[in-house]
Amino acid sequence: MDNCNILWLLVLLATGAAAFWLKDRQKKLAVIILYLITTLYVGGKFYQSIFLENRLNKATPAIDVDRAELMLRLGSAIESVRGSALDSVKAIPGTAAAAAVAVRRPTDVFLAAQRVLERAADAEPESAGAWAKLIIVEHERKADYSSSLEHLSKINTPSAQELANSIKSVFRGPLEPAQIGEIKRVFREQIPDGWYRARVMESLYRKANDKVGLEKLRQQNLPHSLYLFFKMVALAIFGVLAVLIGLVIIFFQLLFVGRSSVHKDERALVKAPVYTSPATIYGVFIAWLTAQSMIGSLAQSTMKSISPYLKMSDGMESGSSKPVLIALTVAALYLLSNGPGPLFAYVISLRPAKIPFFEGFRLRTRVGKQGPVRLVLEGLATWFMAVPLVLVASIIGYKLGATGSSNPIIALVMEAARAGNIVSTVLFYLTLGVLAPLCEETLFRGFLYASLRRSLGVVPSMLLSAGLFAGFHLDLGAFLPLFTLGCLFALTFERTKSILPSMVAHGLWNSGTFTLLLLLFGS
Repeated sequence: MDNCNILWLLVLLATGAAAFWLKDRQKKLAVIILYLITTLYVGGKFYQSIFLENRLNKATPAIDVDRAELMLRLGSAIESVRGSALDSVKAIPGTAAAAAVAVRRPTDVFLAAQRVLERAADAEPESAGAWAKLIIVEHERKADYSSSLEHLSKINTPSAQELANSIKSVFRGPLEPAQIGEIKRVFREQIPDGWYRARVMESLYRKANDKVGLEKLRQQNLPHSLYLFFKMVALAIFGVLAVLIGLVIIFFQLLFVGRSSVHKDERALVKAPVYTSPATIYGVFIAWLTAQSMIGSLAQSTMKSISPYLKMSDGMESGSSKPVLIALTVAALYLLSNGPGPLFAYVISLRPAKIPFFEGFRLRTRVGKQGPVRLVLEGLATWFMAVPLVLVASIIGYKLGATGSSNPIIALVMEAARAGNIVSTVLFYLTLGVLAPLCEETLFRGFLYASLRRSLGVVPSMLLSAGLFAGFHLDLGAFLPLFTLGCLFALTFERTKSILPSMVAHGLWNSGTFTLLLLLFGS
């Protein structure tokens, strides 16, 4: 944490202590000053993040690189399946020419991946890995990679120079037999295992006329390509079924709209049992955002200090400690930055009114005739409804220019998925599937929506709470999907009078996303 943040922290602590110890009019004045200071601090952080650093619209290069690799792997998998299927067709007399025409590279996929990599490389001009991957794709497309190779050669680091010289020797030559061992070492150390390394190694074996190595590499890659292809087919089938089930559930929900599954005497339970003023709601959120900003500064310093250790996924094998370190870091930072939200809501709003924690946030395991099993099933139904709704929201966002989520945590999740480490996988499931729903649903549905619901009604409260839920993620590319989820979770809470179903749906959504990444990027 820098000196400026330390100074802000000292001022906030001093003002907070004054607000706690003073009485009557002096206390009210200290609270107003505290609100003013925290508002200025959070406003400055938001201004810096959105307007100076442009994080709201800035794509995360690591996510772009992973997105490009998925495109390339899928394109190569389609290529491999076509080739394997048509090899047998060629044996039939008179079909060899037709088969040759049918085996076409999915050019659009490779071109789209190149465009994504160009954006990632431009965003990180000193990233040797991003530029090397762009060169490999341009070479595969038989495009001009001269400018990219020149840029890589100008990066003034020993690793970048090694990488540039190795790629130049393989793609342009000449290649001396004595260089082969050293080039293999450079590629294995600086290019993560996956599509990029496989392609550049294939070019190396072809350049060295190593037919044995080339055949061995192809035999290793073919099963992976086929496996990925069939995983994609299975995921597509499951996705279609999930959409259909979600549409059926939505239809029945609309058919019985206005009918509550809760006894009529329980319908008012969604309303806050204590009057929560706008000033109290604002106090809770400004306190949480202040704590989150303070911890965010510390988190940035922490990530910068360990980023060289985690760079380029080097050493991310399943037996390495790096995936576990990443998972523990993400879990700790998430808990520290989001955990204070519900705590502030309890201390500022619920505790003064002597309302128990679980009842205050509507974390109920039984409402009327609905027991825990029924509430969990309601959460599962909400997840199915979210699939088609978020799909539509994502399509609309794409039409409006959104390029997908730019949350930097996604890059770390992808790295964990690629590593295949059991301990880190479990930790990520706990963070995404348990910690995130517990903190976010408690704050945004259990506190915010229920508090707004007293005076604004269902629809305004739903829209406002969902908008804040999506906006506080500072992820413009994912705003519409997050807004849709926020609305759906609020409706589920309104219908069941418990945040348990929305927690279950939220956890299933996050866990499902992580499972999808495991299937796509896992070994």
